[in-house]
Amino acid sequence: MHPTISAFLCIALPATAQGADVRVRDSEALRRAASGAAPGTRILLEPGEYAAGIFLTGLKGEAGKPIVIAGADRERPPVIRGGGTGMQLTDPVHVELADLVVTGASANGINIDDGGSYDTPARHVVLRRLRVTDVGPRGNHDGIKLSGLDDFRVEDCAIERWGTGGGSAIDMVGCHRGVIEGNTLRHTDEEGSTGIQAKGGSSAIAIRGNRFERAGGRAVNIGGSTGLQYFRPPLREGDGERFEAREILVEGNTFTGGGAPVAFVGADACVVRFNTIYRPRRWALRILQETREPGFAPCRRGELTDNIVAFRAGEWGGAANVGPATAPETFAFARNVWHAIDEPARSRVKLPAAEKDGSYGVDPLFIDPEKGDLRLRPESPARAAGAQALPHLERALRDGDQQGRLLEGGARAHRRGPLRLRPPQEGEGESARALRDWRPPRVGGGSRQRRIHDQLEAIGCGHLRCQKAEVSLVSRKDRVPVARSGRRDEDVQNPAHAPRRLGLCSPLPPPGLRERADGSQVSCDHRGLEVERQHVHRPDSEQLHVGVPESDPVSKT
Repeated sequence: MHPTISAFLCIALPATAQGADVRVRDSEALRRAASGAAPGTRILLEPGEYAAGIFLTGLKGEAGKPIVIAGADRERPPVIRGGGTGMQLTDPVHVELADLVVTGASANGINIDDGGSYDTPARHVVLRRLRVTDVGPRGNHDGIKLSGLDDFRVEDCAIERWGTGGGSAIDMVGCHRGVIEGNTLRHTDEEGSTGIQAKGGSSAIAIRGNRFERAGGRAVNIGGSTGLQYFRPPLREGDGERFEAREILVEGNTFTGGGAPVAFVGADACVVRFNTIYRPRRWALRILQETREPGFAPCRRGELTDNIVAFRAGEWGGAANVGPATAPETFAFARNVWHAIDEPARSRVKLPAAEKDGSYGVDPLFIDPEKGDLRLRPESPARAAGAQALPHLERALRDGDQQGRLLEGGARAHRRGPLRLRPPQEGEGESARALRDWRPPRVGGGSRQRRIHDQLEAIGCGHLRCQKAEVSLVSRKDRVPVARSGRRDEDVQNPAHAPRRLGLCSPLPPPGLRERADGSQVSCDHRGLEVERQHVHRPDSEQLHVGVPESDPVSKT
C-alpha cells in the first residue's frame, strides 16, 4: 500500500454511530467515512464519478450489522474510473459492496485480500450488483481479485472485458466457502483469459447460475497454477495430499463460445452438473495438471453430469482434452446430452471414461441460441438436463440440506440424516421432470448419495396448497412415523418396504398405476418402492416418505 495512504488511514477519527447512514460525494469523503465506520454503518455514494485508488483497511462489521458501501441511487450508480486498482479492501470482516461501477482500471477492478496474514483471512464479504468493465486491457489483470477470503458471496454482478491473454473476471486464490451466483461475464477473448478461476488451495465454492459469453479459453478454471508461497492455508509438512482446488461445484450456468467452458486443473472431487453449453470452440472440458511439485495429487475424481452440450463437430477439437500427470480414469460422466448441431450423426463423443446413460444426437430445441436465448422449448426432449433443470432442485435442496454443504458450501455431498425436499412454488413450472432424473454427485467416494436418485421421481404440482408438503429420505431401519392422515403401513400392498406417500396432486402419474379398495392409486417400481398418488390435495401436514428397501441400502458413510 502507498505509505501516504496507509498513514492517512491510521489517523484516529471519531467512530460513526452504529447503524448510521453517511452520504459522500467524492473518494476523499469515502475514505474518511470508512475510517470511522462502525458495525451497521452504511456509506452511500451519491451519483457521479469518483477517483480510483480507494484503499480501505480493517473494516469490521458484525454478523447482522455489516458495514455497507453502496450507491445511494441504484438506478444511477456511482462510477469509480481509471487508476491502477479501482477499490481495494484489506482484512475486511462483515462488509458489503453494492451498486457500484468500476471501469478503466489498469491493474484490478476490485481487490479484496487478507493483507498477507494467511492465518486470519478476510471473511463474510458480499459483492452485489457491481459492474466492472475494461480492466487491463492486456495481461494478468482481473475484474474482481479475491485472495484469502472465506465465507463470501458474489451475486448479480456484470463483469466485461478484463485482462486479455491472462486475466480473469473473478480470480480466487486460497478462498473457501463461497457462492458466486447470478453474474454475467462477457468478453471477446476466447483463448487466453479465464472467466472464473479458483486456485491456491481454494475449496467449497459453488459457481451457480451465471452466464458466460466468450469468457476466455477456460470459462471456469477449477484449479490452476499457483506459487507455493501464495497457498491459503499455507502449505506445511505432513498436511497430506495437496491440491489447487477441491470440492468446487459448477451448476446451472450457461456458456456460449469460448475455448472450453470448464477446465479441471490440479483439482480434486469437483462437480460440474446441470449446465448448458453452446458452441465451445475447442473442447467441452479439459483435465490438466500444472502444479507438479512433490505432494500434489494428480487432477482426479471430477464429475460431469446432466449437462447439455451443443457443438459444431467441424469447429472443435473433441469433447475432452487430457494432459499428462492426471488421473482421467477416476472421472465420472453421466446423463449428459450431446448434440452436434452441424452433423447430428457425429454427436457420440469420446470421453476419458465411459459415460453412463448419455444422450447423443438429440436436438435439445433451444428457443433462439444464435441470439443467446438458450432456454428450452416446452417440447424439448432434454428438459431433465442443462441449466433450466436446476432451479427447482436447487430450491428443494436449499431447504433441506441441513449442513449447507452441497449448495451453499461447495460440492461436498456427504449428508448426515434425512434429505428433505419441498414442492415448487407456484409458477415454477416443470419441476417434476427435473427432479425425477436428478442424481446427486458422488464426491470423494461418499456412497450415501449414490442411489438417492433411485428414490426420487416427480414430486410437485406447484399449487399453493401443496407448498408445505415435504419429502424425507431415510433408510428403512431409521424410518420414523410421519403424519399420514390416520393411514398405516398396513394400508399399502407391500409393507416390507417403506411407502412413498405424495401429499399433493400429481401432474405426471407414473405408468402402471393400480387402484386399491380405498380408491387411492399405487405403483410399485422394480426396487420395491411404492408410490401412492391420489389426484387430490392432501392436508399441509401430510408428508411424502421415501423408504429404501433392505436390498438396496443407502450407506451412512
